[in-house]
Amino acid sequence: MHWKADTVRRGAEALSRSYQRGNGMAQKATTTRLSAWRLAGDAYGLWFSNLGVWFVAAALPFALTVLIGFAFAQAPLMVGDGEDQRVFITDFTLVLNFLVDVIIYTLFGVAWHRWALLSERPRLIPNVGGEHLRFLVWALILMLLSQFVLRTVFGLFSGAASGLITALFAFSFSPQVLGFLAAVLACGYFLARVSVIYPAAALGDRLGLLGAWKMTRGNAWALFWAFVLVMVPLLFAFFLIGAIFSAAVVGLFSAMSSMDRAVTSNLAWFLMAAFSALASLAFLTLPIGVASKGYAELRRGQSGSAVARTVWTQQRGKRD
Repeated sequence: MHWKADTVRRGAEALSRSYQRGNGMAQKATTTRLSAWRLAGDAYGLWFSNLGVWFVAAALPFALTVLIGFAFAQAPLMVGDGEDQRVFITDFTLVLNFLVDVIIYTLFGVAWHRWALLSERPRLIPNVGGEHLRFLVWALILMLLSQFVLRTVFGLFSGAASGLITALFAFSFSPQVLGFLAAVLACGYFLARVSVIYPAAALGDRLGLLGAWKMTRGNAWALFWAFVLVMVPLLFAFFLIGAIFSAAVVGLFSAMSSMDRAVTSNLAWFLMAAFSALASLAFLTLPIGVASKGYAELRRGQSGSAVARTVWTQQRGKRD
C-alpha cells in the first residue's frame, strides 16, 4: 500500500493527539504479537530503501562526531614535567564527551524516527524543538537506568548467586562470566521493554516508563531478539570491513612515508574517525528501525483504528 506523506502525517498526528489524552492507551491490553524476524527485516528494509534520506539525516551528526572527536584528541591531556608527565582524562572531559554523544544521538534519532513514522524528511540543519528535548531527557534517563541494571545484576550474579548456582547444580562457573552474561541479558530485556519510549518521544507523545512497560507486555522477547538480529550481522560486517579498512590505511601511509609525519598522522586519524562515525550511526539506525516498527504495531493493536495503520510508512522505496 502506498501512502502520501501528508496523509501519513495527518493520520499519525491525529493518533498522537488521541494517545495523549490521559495516556490511556498504555493502560489497555494489546493482543498484538510482534515477530522478531519481521521487525529486523523491516529495520533493514527501511535503511537500505532510503539511503539518500539516511545520508541527509546522518550528515550533521557525522560532521559533529568527527569534528568534536578531533577537538578532544587535540586537547592538552598532559600534566607534570619531564619524565613525570602522565596522560590523563579528567572526569569533566568524560562527562562532556558523554553529553555530546547523547546530543548527537538525539539529532539523528529524532530525524530517523520521524522519517520512519511520519515520512517527515530530515533536514541538513534540523529545526530543534520540544521533541528533541524530550528525546534527550529520556536518552539520559534510560542510559543511567541501564547502567544501574548492569551493575546491580553483575554484582548479584558474580557474588552470592554464583555460589548458590554452583551448590544447586554441582558444577563450578566463573563468577565474572556468569555475572557478565546475566547483566547483559537483564539490561537487554530492560531496554527492550522501554524501547518504545524513544519513538514516542520523537513524536512528542507522553509515554513514561510504566506506560512503555505495559505496552510491551508479551512482546519484550520479540523486541529483544529483533535487536539481536539487527546488531549481530552488523557487528561481524563492520569487524571485517574495519580490519580491511585499517590495513588499507596503514598500507597507504606506509607508501606515503616521504610526506610530513604530522600531515599523514592527522589524515590517518581523520579517515579512521570518519569510519568510526559512520559505524556508530549505522549501529543507531537499525535499533531505531526496530523500535519505530514495534511502536507503530503496538499502537495499532491498542487503538484498533484505521488511522493507526498509517503510522508506519512503507519502506520498500515507494515514496512520493
